Amino acid sequence: MCKSSGQALLGLGVTLVVLGSISVILGIAAAAAFNWDGLSRISAPIWAGGFVILTGSMGIMAGRNFGRQDGRPNGYIPAFMALSIVGIFVTIAQQSINGVGGSLMGWCFIDSVADAVNNWHRDETASSWCQAAASMHWACIAFGFIEMVMCFASSIFGCVVGGCNCGAPQPQTQGVVFMQAPPNPNMVVTTGVPPGAYAYPQAGYMVQQPGGAPPAYLPPPAQQSAPYPGEQKTQIV
Repeated sequence: MCKSSGQALLGLGVTLVVLGSISVILGIAAAAAFNWDGLSRISAPIWAGGFVILTGSMGIMAGRNFGRQDGRPNGYIPAFMALSIVGIFVTIAQQSINGVGGSLMGWCFIDSVADAVNNWHRDETASSWCQAAASMHWACIAFGFIEMVMCFASSIFGCVVGGCNCGAPQPQTQGVVFMQAPPNPNMVVTTGVPPGAYAYPQAGYMVQQPGGAPPAYLPPPAQQSAPYPGEQKTQIV
């Protein structure tokens, strides 16, 4: 369980790094190709992608160091969980900005609007650039949504495994060893003990047959009190 948890954290971190890198690449391409678009120049995918890369890097560190501190959760897990929660809101902001850009540029897919754009710029390719900018905004929205889902999953998983105790020393349990043996001449039979129970004074403990009552402790001979006058020790059957 704990080993698989560390591998899951590592997988989430690698996935976030890959998604964030793609968003950064898309943001750079959009800012370079559509510098006339103010929303593309904001470069929201670059900032959001960079934050997602940071979150994924923390997830990788959490997975690589999982369970190495005597089984206690390492400090990377809370950091990964916190960054994942913040990453949800960062990606939502990025999607909002690209959503506005995609909505505005999306009008260029309408023929009448595309003709108006071409006539306004006196360039037959103006509408094509507008459509390409809208497609880039929508692509950034798609990757931003995937990043948001992964950040949400990472925050939940980090909260779950944050309390996992892997490899920690377990407390030693102590039990009573029961032994069964027939009576012999060296065995002392005491009174007030369960039926079929015999005590060995040399050992200082009681031996009880399985299924009987809990054993009673018999101290060593040096610690035993002298018997009362006329006392007779018999076996209880």
